[in-house]
Amino acid sequence: MFARVSVYEIPADRMDDAVQAFREAFEQIRTLEGFSEAFFFLAPEDDRATATTLWTSRRALEASRSTGSNLRTRAARSVDGGVVSAIEYEIGLHITGAEPRSD
Repeated sequence: MFARVSVYEIPADRMDDAVQAFREAFEQIRTLEGFSEAFFFLAPEDDRATATTLWTSRRALEASRSTGSNLRTRAARSVDGGVVSAIEYEIGLHITGAEPRSD
């Protein structure tokens, strides 16, 4: 599994608008082959937000670069923000939920 983590500078008073703008962007991104999950984290006290998208393969991650770049730039600009960085990762560890207890 692979991830793209993008950091944005967004005015604190535009965070609600940013959630809507990125929801719309994610709706388009989710149609791309190999898309798995997306998260949008907010840090209004720092005028920052972070988007993370997960992909099933390196090929899918690479194929989504251009579309992802266009959509994230458009979403950020629509709320008077900007892209700070976008970095791609191979996921080394992914843990979900608690293991059921056997007692």
